[in-house]
Amino acid sequence: MGALANRDFRRLWLADLVSQLGSRVDVLAVPLLAVTALGASVFEVSLLRTAESLPYLVLGLQVGAWCDRMRHRPVLIAADLGRAALIASIPVAALFGVLELAHLLVVVLGTGLLGVFFDIAHQTYVPRLVTREQLPDANSRLQTNLSMAAVAGPGLAGLVVQALGTTAALAVDAVTYLWSALWLRRIETPDVRPEPRPRRLLREIGDGLRAVRDDRILLAISLHGAVSSFFQSVHLAIVVVFLARDVGLSPWAIGLLGTVTLTGALAGGLTARWIGARIGGARALVGAAVLYGLAYQLYPFTGPGWALTCYVVAGIFTAYGVIVLNVFAMSFRQAAAPAELLGRGQLDHPHAHLRRRPARQPARRRAGEHPRDAGDAPHRGGRRAGVGGDHGVVAAAEAAGPDARRPSMTTRIRCPLPGAYRSAARQPAMRARRSSPSMSVRTAPSAWARASSSLSAARNSAPAPALKAWPPDSARASQIARLSDACRMTRTK
Repeated sequence: MGALANRDFRRLWLADLVSQLGSRVDVLAVPLLAVTALGASVFEVSLLRTAESLPYLVLGLQVGAWCDRMRHRPVLIAADLGRAALIASIPVAALFGVLELAHLLVVVLGTGLLGVFFDIAHQTYVPRLVTREQLPDANSRLQTNLSMAAVAGPGLAGLVVQALGTTAALAVDAVTYLWSALWLRRIETPDVRPEPRPRRLLREIGDGLRAVRDDRILLAISLHGAVSSFFQSVHLAIVVVFLARDVGLSPWAIGLLGTVTLTGALAGGLTARWIGARIGGARALVGAAVLYGLAYQLYPFTGPGWALTCYVVAGIFTAYGVIVLNVFAMSFRQAAAPAELLGRGQLDHPHAHLRRRPARQPARRRAGEHPRDAGDAPHRGGRRAGVGGDHGVVAAAEAAGPDARRPSMTTRIRCPLPGAYRSAARQPAMRARRSSPSMSVRTAPSAWARASSSLSAARNSAPAPALKAWPPDSARASQIARLSDACRMTRTK
């Protein structure tokens, strides 16, 4: 069953869709208003854009720690209402003739700060609405909203600004935030209040960063996101100048080119669930990173004429890879991280990949803590992500659902266990692997010992009902003894 079958997630999804489309209006309308009504210079417009992203860079970690102290739904609603009030203040000030550039700067800073609260609380709220198996589907649909807004948003914003004017368009944007808050208000799933305890902001931030550092897989994902985000920002800063001066494109052609390349993001959001079901979440995560990394190598070959095709192909596959990567990276950290660490340790916000606790601490929530995960507790012990190799990304595969999990412990039991006895020997080995967070490929003998002891115990106990099919009752005891001896001989070899 998909995530949209969940009524509360459907409300969150509708709120996110409207909010994403509305946010594209202020991205276009605020700079236009600054230029046309206030005569802002290029430097002043760039200052507005910098002020919008500054809260992400300066206060991302602090906001993550604060969000871990609070219930998430009130944070989301308050952020939407606050942004609606700030955006609505612009047309009101313009109506009374008191609008100034400083007013726009304060509004942009305020909406950016509230956006940090909203984004972090939004990502940590999704796991409370859906089960762990539905996380990839839920994140895929939310990423599809982002892609649809990126593709259709600029054109829609342009039409609204052209038809209504910049100030009226901003009033429409304020209404979209109110619409989002209304849908969030209708969510019925109880919001868990964090346990009260002494609070030290710097210590909480340090706990989140140490949690990322102590897990090699989460550290790799977070560093990859931070480094790639930095160089993507460099790319976005120079690409317009490159296309205008070196390639010779007009402004409308540059905008059209951006819309065409963003169709890859839309395709990524629509197909991410199918990819995860076919090859598993771990392979999708790594493959998406490789895909958009290779696609970036086509950008230097861009030029006038047919060489412009290199830019189109690179842009489509880059956007596709980024969206697929975000879907499974967010699904992984949402499934693995405990509730008290979901908002901290973010190195590459807004597409943050958080982590769970270090290996020395419990790596799972208590059974039944999630209101819709009461029957899912037996799987929570298998969240080890820091042992290297394929086992290092098994948690990401688990986040994509049961089809992505491919346990390999049975390959280490090399004795010929047929039928029901093979299943009986496999389960103790799998339990041994899941109950030992520090176990790696080289520590498999402990699983051997558990499997052999289980077979030896079965030899002296009453036959289980599941083992009646093979072999006949008269030969069962001797057959078990021979199989157990064969396992011991194989182990000593």
